[in-house]
Amino acid sequence: MSIRKPRSSENWVKSDSILENLKRISYEKASSVTFASRTEMNLILAADTVVVSPDNKIFGKPKSNQDARNMLQCLSGRDHYVWTGYCLIGHNKNLSKIIYNVTCSKVRFRTIESDEITWYLNTKESDDKAGAYAIQGYGAGFVKKIVGSYSNIVGLPMAEFILDLNRVLKRLNRKN
Repeated sequence: MSIRKPRSSENWVKSDSILENLKRISYEKASSVTFASRTEMNLILAADTVVVSPDNKIFGKPKSNQDARNMLQCLSGRDHYVWTGYCLIGHNKNLSKIIYNVTCSKVRFRTIESDEITWYLNTKESDDKAGAYAIQGYGAGFVKKIVGSYSNIVGLPMAEFILDLNRVLKRLNRKN
């Protein structure tokens, strides 16, 4: 197994839906990575996660500390949605299989005080996280309730992914 950085952008098309954007971005990421071998079985997984604010703003990774602060203040004491889209590409010498999936979870934050946001930003945990928080880290302290997949909020909906992975593996292992 190896991890490769995709050669694609994460450009959001405003006229497209969340579902369309996440499917496209995850496919572009996955298809930009070349297969290690054309004769053996290869799997490529790419994903992208966004937070949709209560005001229907799309929050990706914050561009600055102030951007992260603004995101957390917007989410404080309110519900928001975390969407993750992924693309799984399987390939062997005879065929390819591509699966897309998009999952949404609802998160409610407790009210977060300004000094708590300052402390959290100083941890640097928010720097590369959609919505400026990591539910698997200190950001868990902001979460009052979740509805849906916890692993989706982390960045990959594992139950859905395992089902899709099994579908791809069965297809690729089928004798022609």
